[in-house]
Amino acid sequence: MLGRGAVLSDPEELLVYESDGLTLFRALADFVVFPTSAEHVSAIVKLANREGLPFVARGAGTGFPVAACPPRAASSSRSCA
Repeated sequence: MLGRGAVLSDPEELLVYESDGLTLFRALADFVVFPTSAEHVSAIVKLANREGLPFVARGAGTGFPVAACPPRAASSSRSCA
């Protein structure tokens, strides 16, 4: 769907995405995707919804509201708070 290099899943690569500007709260995502079009975003959101995967939209990650942290999934202990 997105092409080579558009999905990160290696834990070392994901570290940079584990928090926003407020680094007190951290949570490692299972994966990060880099869509390049509105159609890609739509397809990713539909896929996540269909598969019951949490979806967190992230901008530059420079905010302080802990909005870039993935929610705690039922099958995961990962959470920002």
